[in-house]
Formats: sequence, structure tokens, C-alpha cells
Amino acid sequence: MAPFRACFLVLLFGCCVAVGSLATAQDVRVGIRNGIVHSTVEGDLFYPALRFEGGQVQRAFRTGLQVTGFWAVPLSDRFSVQVEAQYAQKGVAIRGEWIPESCGGPLVNCFTPSLDGTYQMSFVQLPVLLAWRQPLGHGIGLRVLAGPSLDLLVDTRITTASLQESALPENALTPMSHQMIGAVGGVEVQYDVPSGGALQLGARYHPALTEIDVIGEESTLRSRAFVLNLGYAFQL
Repeated sequence: MAPFRACFLVLLFGCCVAVGSLATAQDVRVGIRNGIVHSTVEGDLFYPALRFEGGQVQRAFRTGLQVTGFWAVPLSDRFSVQVEAQYAQKGVAIRGEWIPESCGGPLVNCFTPSLDGTYQMSFVQLPVLLAWRQPLGHGIGLRVLAGPSLDLLVDTRITTASLQESALPENALTPMSHQMIGAVGGVEVQYDVPSGGALQLGARYHPALTEIDVIGEESTLRSRAFVLNLGYAFQL
């Protein structure tokens, strides 16, 4: 639990810095951001009680949405702390051939249904980021952001196109733990509008640093995601 406590302390520190700076900050900004998440899942991804060739299913990236609210407090002309709350749809596309136990006998007509679907994971994410800004002129600036994130898994779902839900094993890929620590790194282009707000177009990489345990088979999973987002911030 030590990593989670450390991440919690970082999050608490970021919130304290933001609150403590409100009294003197001249450029505190809040905003919203919507993005597209391109994600996959690493680890021992397979279905308990189903024998797939090679012991695992094949996987590919899937696309979801991310919605973010954020609060940025300047520390200096170039640096700021940005505290965020996000809802993110992640997961992985899964492919595989199920080999039944009875398959392989000389008189057995083997039927090998294919698995074609997605393993969906919904997260509430709480990043605390240190941001550095470099003005480029004409109201345009470049921002680089990095920091830890506490990622809370709030929902999982398996959908398949070729297997009925009743054919899937009970508790397939059901998580035992629901917290991961992630790292966030990204870059944004910001355009300051005359009204005092700012348009932000950014790209981020958000890998999980810790894993979640899956029920039944001593499996572990961790997410990895690329995010492209567009947001708007306004000055308080």
C-alpha cells in the first residue's frame, strides 16, 4: 500500500498548493477538456476456464472518450500546478480462438468459436501535474506537463460479437483491486484569447505504473493510453 499512500500524499500536496495560492494568485484558471483515448491493456489477459491457443488472447488498441475538469494555479511566470479530475474509457480489443476440451479426437467434429470483442475499463483519474510554459508570441504558448495520477477503476465490461454472455466464465476478468498509480506526460499548444481565456490542444501519454489483480487466476493487468484532447480554460 506504500505506493498508494505516496500518490495520495502527492495529490494532497497539489490540492493544498492550489488552495493556498488562491489568495495571492493573479492568473488562476479553471477549465474543461474533452479527448479521445487510444488504449490497450498489458498483463496476463485471458479467460479463466477457456483454453485459448497459446494460453492468451490477442489484443489490440481500442478507442474511448475522456472528459476532464482542471484547476491550474501559477507558481511563477513559467510554472504552475494543475490538478485534474477525469473520467476515461479505456480497455483493449480482444481476439482469439476457443479450443474446447473435446476437440482433437478422431471422431469429434471440432467447433472452435472465435472471440471478437472488447474488454472495457472505466476510470476516474486524479492527476496532479507540474506545468511549464514557454511563450511563442502572438498569444501562443507551448506547455509541457508531467506528474503522477491516482487511477480508480469504477467499471469493467466484456462485450463479444461471436460468443453469448452465458458462454463466458463467471467473473471473467473481474478485478480484485481497483486502484492503479499512473504517470502522465504531455505537451499542449495554448492560444490566449482576448477575453482572458485560452484554447488548449494537447497530446498525452498515460501508462499505469502499478497493476490490478484479476479474480480467479492470479492474473494482473495494467493500462496504457495515448490521449488527444481539446480544452478551454478561463481565468477566475
